[in-house]
Amino acid sequence: MYGDKKVPIWFVKSTHDVQRFFRWLIVVKADSPAGFSELTHEAFRDLAFVEGAVDGMKNMAGDYRSLVEKIVADLGFLSDYGREIFAGPWQEAPSRFGAGGVNISDENGNTKKNSVAKSRRKITYKGKERYFWWHIKLQPHQNRIHILPDDVPKDPIAVGIFCKHLI
Repeated sequence: MYGDKKVPIWFVKSTHDVQRFFRWLIVVKADSPAGFSELTHEAFRDLAFVEGAVDGMKNMAGDYRSLVEKIVADLGFLSDYGREIFAGPWQEAPSRFGAGGVNISDENGNTKKNSVAKSRRKITYKGKERYFWWHIKLQPHQNRIHILPDDVPKDPIAVGIFCKHLI
């Protein structure tokens, strides 16, 4: 208690505790994608966010407040375990992420062959055109976060697209 108010107190013993604190800050205090973006580096130390990617949250179905807790939970799991998971056999990734409550998959062959779908997943990242095929499904039918795990374990997983759904 501080005066008549209850205030949360965080005890930090490790780097992971610091990340958890910043994740909590995003959920409780950040009121927009811009506020979210300001805290990503501290909250998700093992992810690299493509510049401007977080702005895509504005195009997701639902308002920011209704989505942010799930986004933080899924990105937190991706940051904490994604490099380890993608360093192993990728066909096991969906089930390993599923154990942490994250619904993730690679695009299917038909999507990868579709030129329009391919162009929507293409981003110039680190000076090269790259395809963000893997995606977290926040809901079964909508709201996606597209990622690039191709450079694991050398580099962090890149987070490139937040969207309602890409064709």
